[in-house]
Amino acid sequence: MFRFAALSFLIATCLSAQTFEAVSVKPAAPGSASINPTREIPRQQDPTRIDYLGVSLKAVISRAYGVDPDQVSGPRWLNDDRYDISATLPADTKPADVPAMLQRLLADHFSLAIHEQTKPRSFCALTASKAPLKMKAVEQGKVATIDLMSDHLQLSSYSMADFAKFLATSSGRPVVDETGLEGRYDITLYSSMAEIQSVLVVRAVQQLGLKLETHTAPAKYIIVDKVDKIPSGV
Repeated sequence: MFRFAALSFLIATCLSAQTFEAVSVKPAAPGSASINPTREIPRQQDPTRIDYLGVSLKAVISRAYGVDPDQVSGPRWLNDDRYDISATLPADTKPADVPAMLQRLLADHFSLAIHEQTKPRSFCALTASKAPLKMKAVEQGKVATIDLMSDHLQLSSYSMADFAKFLATSSGRPVVDETGLEGRYDITLYSSMAEIQSVLVVRAVQQLGLKLETHTAPAKYIIVDKVDKIPSGV
């Protein structure tokens, strides 16, 4: 049954998704760890193309299906092996089109077949408190940056989604943006990186007029049924 469901999902994806142009998919060259030590998908600077260098396949699957990497289950090498994936986006591509295009790319080049499960998941919700916000709103278009000082961290031009991802990566716990705040902000955290990586992160966030609260809710998990380690065409 699972094989049939996975195959049906694969066929539906291939038929419905718009495709990338000029696609290049290959195992990353030695030294990719220095280019992309986190294995994650880098921030895109060029809206006309994707350039994922030194990424794990788990990171690409999580982006394609709109889940965090810990919600992708499959062979260990999905997180260990690295790939270089580059492609041009068609002129009429919208940001919302990209996940489905990634799904088709994974099906075409890695023969990826998956099925979904729903399970309870604990996460931290980033919310706005009743206290005044202590963050400076900035204009759109600035590139997000981070400066690590000995006694504080400076995050520049961060959206709340960016901030939630930073907190998740730093603390090792899923963090979901539920602030409802639009735009980008300059954020100063008067804490060391070691404190952000500990339970003290809750206090650091409170100083900004925000809150971190633990919740449990049903969540989608991606179960990999089939995937090729060597992409087609290599």
